[in-house]
Amino acid sequence: MIGTSTERVVRSEAPWADVVALIWAALATLAALALAGWGVARLVTSPGITDPTVTVPRYVGAVLAIAAAAVVIVRYARLWRAVAADRDMVRARHTMRVDMLQVFLLVVLAVVLFPLVWILSMSLDPRDFSRPTGLTIIPPGATLRAYVKVLTQPSANPVSFARLLMNSLLVAGGTAALAVVIGTSAAYAFSRL
Repeated sequence: MIGTSTERVVRSEAPWADVVALIWAALATLAALALAGWGVARLVTSPGITDPTVTVPRYVGAVLAIAAAAVVIVRYARLWRAVAADRDMVRARHTMRVDMLQVFLLVVLAVVLFPLVWILSMSLDPRDFSRPTGLTIIPPGATLRAYVKVLTQPSANPVSFARLLMNSLLVAGGTAALAVVIGTSAAYAFSRL
């Protein structure tokens, strides 16, 4: 009897949260099934292109989509089993909270990594332009020529990359050492107050 009353308290404290959690679970399940279907369709349909710079990213993306969908489907199959067998709405609400946090963190990750991916993509692009019209993660004809040029002839002056690196390390090391000396002196002075 005590277990039943506790169960009622958990359910009656926020019945709308149970409905929202079930709707979230249904949408996540449908999204995972759609993602798996998209991945399978991407693997099965062949556009007739034999260029590996086009087909490899296509197949890798499809396999990653299928793998992500499989993880989500297994997770939500377990959740649906728990909800159907035990009416475990606490688990459903917890799963929804965790998923919302993960979606938020993935959005933050995408916002943080997008400029880095953009710069890396532009550094691999052999076309010489200052403002790209679109982003391709692996641009057509991608080369490491820009990196070779930076390492062999970094500027118009007769200065090697090793000398430029040494100058940067000396400035950074000197700045760090000076900051440590000033910080230590200030800490000593504050400790004597």
